[in-house]
Amino acid sequence: MKLLTTIALFACSVLAGCLSKEPVQTARLYRPALSEITALGSLGTRPLRFDGVRHPVEIDSHITWRTSATELHKEDLNLWARRPAELLDERLCDLIFGFGGFREVTVHGGAALQVQLVVCEGDVSGPEALAVVELILDLEDGNDVHHRTRLRVEEPLRTTTAEGLAEATGRALSVVAERASEWMRSRLATL
Repeated sequence: MKLLTTIALFACSVLAGCLSKEPVQTARLYRPALSEITALGSLGTRPLRFDGVRHPVEIDSHITWRTSATELHKEDLNLWARRPAELLDERLCDLIFGFGGFREVTVHGGAALQVQLVVCEGDVSGPEALAVVELILDLEDGNDVHHRTRLRVEEPLRTTTAEGLAEATGRALSVVAERASEWMRSRLATL
């Protein structure tokens, strides 16, 4: 009898534990909306090699917030529907090859562009909440001349939510892609 009582009490405690848990939360996905591209030109003939946007492992599918100069917080349940580096890669290809006067080549030699997305986060460590996107651009112009620059764009957040960050990140990605393509075209204007 004692054994049956113990088993019954154990079963009741397990059932009570299962029933008292909070509902399971599911991940929410956010996609930065990029601005529309206005036609800048036409398909081009000038060759350019572009291997896509690279990014460190820290910039993955998790929405990230900078809470101080030394601390980043990755959200577990708020994720990017597509990685920011993928969106930036597509936008740069549209700007450079779709409207920028260049054609994509895969061979070495000639002009080559490398882009690294080094920062993509919400920053709530200062007086104003911001979406921050930062790139490093490396350009070989085909004449063994190397150009390098760092571009940083900060867009204010309307709200300090994942949705507010997605909106501001879309604006920041659009602006930084425009600046990157303008910088690259100005360096290769004589090609």
